[in-house]
Amino acid sequence: KGPVASMRFAWLLLALTLPGLAGAFAPGAYLAPRLSSRGTAVRSPLHALRCNELSGTSPSTRRALLQGIAVTPLAALATRPVAAAPAAETVLVVGARSYVGEYVVEELQRQGKRVRCLTRNPGAAEELNTPGIFSGVYNGVEWMVGDLNRPATITADVVKGASHIIFCPGAHGWANPESNRLIYDEGVSLLLSLGKGGGLKHFVYLSSIGVSQKVPDTDEYSYLRQVYKYKRRGEAALRRSGTPYTIIRAPGTYDREMVPGFSYSRDEIKGELPGEADILVTGEDSVTPNKLFLGHLATVVVDSAFSDAAAGKSFNLATRQKDAPRGQPWKDAVHTLVRDAERKIPWPQDYP
Repeated sequence: KGPVASMRFAWLLLALTLPGLAGAFAPGAYLAPRLSSRGTAVRSPLHALRCNELSGTSPSTRRALLQGIAVTPLAALATRPVAAAPAAETVLVVGARSYVGEYVVEELQRQGKRVRCLTRNPGAAEELNTPGIFSGVYNGVEWMVGDLNRPATITADVVKGASHIIFCPGAHGWANPESNRLIYDEGVSLLLSLGKGGGLKHFVYLSSIGVSQKVPDTDEYSYLRQVYKYKRRGEAALRRSGTPYTIIRAPGTYDREMVPGFSYSRDEIKGELPGEADILVTGEDSVTPNKLFLGHLATVVVDSAFSDAAAGKSFNLATRQKDAPRGQPWKDAVHTLVRDAERKIPWPQDYP
């Protein structure tokens, strides 16, 4: 009876598996392990059979696996779709053509971020993507046209889909006195309202190191008083918004090539350009505002936009004085700062 039973089982097995095996061994049939969406090997029943992996299984498991091969052509055992990589987050840069904005865009591109820039110039994309202009810094960015001086031109599309906003414009209020209010104060509120509920993860506001200091009430300082007044109000709007934010108060800056028209000479820098380790961070306006290299400022701005440790904090930046002892790295210093919600913001009451 033994040989007869064995022959019957062999014929039964052949009848069950022949249709599936015919498709399985067709040219180009996929017999290798396939990958799951997590990248781990997922072995098909046929692959297990070929690798002699059924020997330690129970009879019921072997029957189920073999029947699966018989009734399922191998083409049906297609590779599971691999999960697509998450799309790059879009960073909206407001003030992308300012002195610091150029460095911010450059740093974002270096870090592989998707960049969207707001501009008042409809021809900006063509102009700035021309070879030789700005050394290609703006190549590949998305341009949105709008002017914070004319709020009606800032539509929801400007912010739509942006996960981060970096706000670093120059208002040039000496040419239009209303620009300080429209840009530094109301411009922030407008962008926040457009981004509300749209997935905005972080808003970085580049402010000025002196905003919490009282400015002399004289004609000589009238322009500076207006700038500080509206930057303080923009900061306050950001703190009230509920949006994760970082406020960075920067001192005067200088370019790698000393931008024409700046009053800062290389003699004032006194020696080598300071390195990133020379950046000082403090939560108060107690640091002598030594000038800061724009490239280093852009690095702090971009890194803060993606830092949980910087969220909800306001801090000042400056460059370590040449003979002063070197402090802790700026990222470590930011970690030690208290969040704004846990402290009293040290600034005087708004004044006219």
